[in-house]
Amino acid sequence: MRDPFTKQGVSEGMGSRAGAALPLGLVVSCVLLLAIACGGDPDDAADTVVSGPTPTSPSDEPSVRTDEPSTPGTEGAGGGGSSSGAASGSDGACFDLTGRWEGSYESQAGLAGDALVFLEQEGCTVTGQSVFTDAPCFSEANVRGSLAPSDGDTWIFSGELYGQTSRGQELLMDVSGPVDASLSPPTGSFSYVVVAGGLCTGNTGLITIERP
Repeated sequence: MRDPFTKQGVSEGMGSRAGAALPLGLVVSCVLLLAIACGGDPDDAADTVVSGPTPTSPSDEPSVRTDEPSTPGTEGAGGGGSSSGAASGSDGACFDLTGRWEGSYESQAGLAGDALVFLEQEGCTVTGQSVFTDAPCFSEANVRGSLAPSDGDTWIFSGELYGQTSRGQELLMDVSGPVDASLSPPTGSFSYVVVAGGLCTGNTGLITIERP
């Protein structure tokens, strides 16, 4: 029987523990040999196990966009705007008849004479005075009417001559016709009908005038 307290007993005990630990050592050796056979470095394998995976570099993280998207409709603000000017008539403005107009008249009854007309205009509203020579019923008359666009540079005047006849009777004449602004000088040709004018009531005729 082995005495555990003698030198021999102690030596035999240590030898038995070493024999029991031998299989574990063989396992470790096999693992190392396997790592070498695969071309790896046992030290690198140990470092990988201890240290774990390498943290991701900040440069590998997706970049964050810091610029804000532009607001629709604001790009180009302060740039060139649209022009407010326009050709006469395209923005609602009428050809200006203001000034002195000279010409003649001729009635259906065969009467004829000179015509002198002074016109003023505000927007498309026209007012003024007229004088006719050798006209027994409408020697003088006031003018009122309006101007409207037609084709191209042609404008249509529609209005009245009104006042009194040479005998003090009411005078009212319907007047209408085109004004050709493309001519130099501008020229108007107006037909008239005497609506009220004593003995001249019902008479018709033509007034042709131009602005020198």
